[in-house]
Amino acid sequence: MARRTRSSVWLASWLVVAGLGVVVMPTACLYPAYTFDEPEPSGSGASGGQGGQGGEGGGGMGGQGGMPGVEDCLNGTDDDGDTLVDCADDDCTAGFSCVPDAPVGWNGFAALFEGAEAQEPACPTAFASTPYTGNHTLLTAAHTCTPCSCGSPTGQSCDLPDVITLSDKPCGQAAGVSNPFNPPANWTGACFAQAGYAIDQVCGGVPCNPSVSAPKPTVVGGSCDAAGGMANLPPESWAFLGKACTNTPKGGGCGAGEVCQPRAPLPFLGGICVFKGGDNSCPDGQYSDRHLFYEDVADTRECTMCTCGSPTGSSCDATVQVYSDTGCSTELASLTAGQCANLPNNFATILGRKAAITNPPSGGGCAVSSGGQPTGALTPQNATTFCCRAL
Repeated sequence: MARRTRSSVWLASWLVVAGLGVVVMPTACLYPAYTFDEPEPSGSGASGGQGGQGGEGGGGMGGQGGMPGVEDCLNGTDDDGDTLVDCADDDCTAGFSCVPDAPVGWNGFAALFEGAEAQEPACPTAFASTPYTGNHTLLTAAHTCTPCSCGSPTGQSCDLPDVITLSDKPCGQAAGVSNPFNPPANWTGACFAQAGYAIDQVCGGVPCNPSVSAPKPTVVGGSCDAAGGMANLPPESWAFLGKACTNTPKGGGCGAGEVCQPRAPLPFLGGICVFKGGDNSCPDGQYSDRHLFYEDVADTRECTMCTCGSPTGSSCDATVQVYSDTGCSTELASLTAGQCANLPNNFATILGRKAAITNPPSGGGCAVSSGGQPTGALTPQNATTFCCRAL
């Protein structure tokens, strides 16, 4: 690099280079002697302009300096060369401000929108990172359950009568004497003749067996299939959408403990926010405007199981036969269980009895005993707390 030297006496002539010409000037006065060396100005930054052409009797015009840069308000650097950084620079006054740095344990910073989902805005350019979205205040209506009902009885059996009675009066007359002619317990209707009444048996001078009767069989067991109790679950619905657009850089030009941040445009909240996962209280200081949002819900909504009571009102039919022999081959009478039949011979010996089901169990029903009640709820989960500066 060329170096310029100034001597103790100005030279008798100035050399002015202008094109290819050299101009000789008269001898100058003497000056005190001093000497210093200076390096040529560096070409860093904007390049200097070309020197102007020399005019008659005068010096040339000096070169112009480089164009200043544009101030980036979030990089902690004086980009435009005015010695002012970020928020301290007038270029950043309109859209930026100094805010307290995020408290320990909190993340910063975010521009927060809170409103109807249909009004969700796009993230501002200054907060262009991937946004957070959440919701608060569930509006979902309470769920309901379809009514419980019970199907027709199934699995029932017809229990034959365990009582057969011989009467000393014909059917339709009030009996004076009744003699049991019972089959065994849990009778299946098979021939039974282990006990009976012999021929010519009389009761008080009159025959003891003019008629025979048996009660109607009963229906036992069975069940009804339960139906209903299905949950009607309204879809998840929220009153407010929360959308937070974050901005990672922290600019300078602020006081101690503060950073430069952009202001969020409407419809975002006016004050910038810090945030933290979970349901938290806001930290002490300026970030005191609390907003809580949730990303998910736990859905435990269901209905209690429907159950049915035992069947009632079912019926079945059977016939009962009585015989004069132990092999149940000589029939004396046949009757529908629940009715009475006159015997053909008051003095006949009665030994055998049989029965058969003529109509299986039918009819009847079951009452709902329980179920069909809504239980559970939607419970918000995965909370994030935003604490903003109140303007």
